[in-house]
Amino acid sequence: MAELLTDDQADALVRHLLLGEVLADAARELGYAMDDVRATARTHAGLAVAMTGRDPAHPDAHGAVLRADYLRLLALGLPPSTVDVILGVQGSTWRGELEFAAACDAPAAVAPPLGAGWRPVGFTADRTRRFLESLRAGHPVGRAAADAGVTKVAVYKRRQRDALFATTMDAARNRNC
Repeated sequence: MAELLTDDQADALVRHLLLGEVLADAARELGYAMDDVRATARTHAGLAVAMTGRDPAHPDAHGAVLRADYLRLLALGLPPSTVDVILGVQGSTWRGELEFAAACDAPAAVAPPLGAGWRPVGFTADRTRRFLESLRAGHPVGRAAADAGVTKVAVYKRRQRDALFATTMDAARNRNC
């Protein structure tokens, strides 16, 4: 079973790669098993970027890592509003780019169907309370939904079918309740 390299070990490997060494040669020279290197690259963004031949310290690398994380979280089934909050980005601005929009649609198209025992997350009394508290704090609907653990779509569907919820939501937005 592969073991993760420490951050210091991964950083040492990155330095070798930035000097133009071949990955397998650098790993062998440092005494690292390739299975361990590949396992570490799953969670060590700097190593993964260096393995592509690019400098992880370059400003473009940060954006590439964020986009990759965005797609990974979508593939795990998180809604875009929650992914935006987790990463501290507004991924919807990237969705204006045709290629990235297509990439964002791909995880949903290939994600496995929900299995037995899975059910969509819905509103509970606690989630409703957290959502309204977040709205009262001045957060936009997408952020408040993510804070409560529901999707923005679920919020607006409930708003359409539940007049009391719609009224309470409006009051919370206005910080009147």
